[in-house]
Amino acid sequence: MTGPDFDEEPAEHRRFARYLHDLEAVDESDEADLVAVVLGDQDTTMAESAVGRHMDRRAAQLLATAAFTLWTDTMADVIADHDFLTRRLHEWRLLRTIVMGDPWHGHDHADRLLARGTQTAPRPRTNPPNPKRREPPARSAGAANLN
Repeated sequence: MTGPDFDEEPAEHRRFARYLHDLEAVDESDEADLVAVVLGDQDTTMAESAVGRHMDRRAAQLLATAAFTLWTDTMADVIADHDFLTRRLHEWRLLRTIVMGDPWHGHDHADRLLARGTQTAPRPRTNPPNPKRREPPARSAGAANLN
């Protein structure tokens, strides 16, 4: 990772890019240790952002697999002192509960996650009325049903 543009980037931007690269390439057996190293960075916001992106990527990969639970338990221990990351991991656990068809009502953040999902989900597009299409005449209430 060198070059004229890269060398002009602020140090925290270079570390962020390196952390993202390293987290994407890390072996599962070394993942927790690397996450801990990243979270030890002096720029807490940048470090949490890098780990948050990594968690989102890994959680999406593991969501419907048996490995998800062990991974979230491991991550929970590493990120325990980071409130944002802990909440984010909890949201992933809740999403897995929903995806797997397990009961989820009453979970912390369930209503907030559901509301967020309905706000960000794509809405079906309604087609404008076609002026060339004729609607069938409305039936009167007293008309006989001939079917």
